[in-house]
Amino acid sequence: MSKARIKLIIIFFTLSTFFSCVPSLVYSPSINLPPKPLEKDETQILGGVGYFPETRPDRVTNKMAFGGEATIRYAFSNSYSMQIEGWYDFSNNIEDGRWGLSLAGIIVFNDSSYYRLGLMPIFVAAFADNSIEGGGCYIPITFWFNHLDPINFYAAIGPVFGVRDISGENKEWGWGIIMNAGCGILFENNITLNLEFAFIKQVNEYNSRRDYFFSPSINIGYIF
Repeated sequence: MSKARIKLIIIFFTLSTFFSCVPSLVYSPSINLPPKPLEKDETQILGGVGYFPETRPDRVTNKMAFGGEATIRYAFSNSYSMQIEGWYDFSNNIEDGRWGLSLAGIIVFNDSSYYRLGLMPIFVAAFADNSIEGGGCYIPITFWFNHLDPINFYAAIGPVFGVRDISGENKEWGWGIIMNAGCGILFENNITLNLEFAFIKQVNEYNSRRDYFFSPSINIGYIF
């Protein structure tokens, strides 16, 4: 990646945060893996609801926000897919309309009828109304246990990093660990159902705060 592109990414995730002062942002911790890795040229769309952690839960009325999410992913090969996910906060925690977008890749390392290992780097942008407020990344190692077809269990764990403003004297950033556990069910008509739980340890370095979240979600999808 060129230096110019790296600078653009930094600007995208940091400098634009000066234009608003929303007290807290939300993000979707779910990964909603397909029941098994998509095959080449397959597409999956998903939509559902879940609970999103607040980045600064001490500044809002509730620690988590209920919202909706939607995902579309496409398989470029049997071992590599890309996806775009969006989410929106339905809660009344604050007046601002908060939402987000993420871009992710799913890399599968092996092909087995019993289990599969993979990596899923996710890059996130968080918004309040029409202003980009911050961004981050989550890089989980993924695991499919697909021996109980059509119910396929999966899990993931990895570090997460988020930033709102790192240019000032009081740098607004944080980090954490996310663990995902869920199941994906593939029905005969290519409809999928994801039930997932995310366990999050979140550390806000700006105000030295540590929080723990339990985030459930449910999504219905279709593979074509």
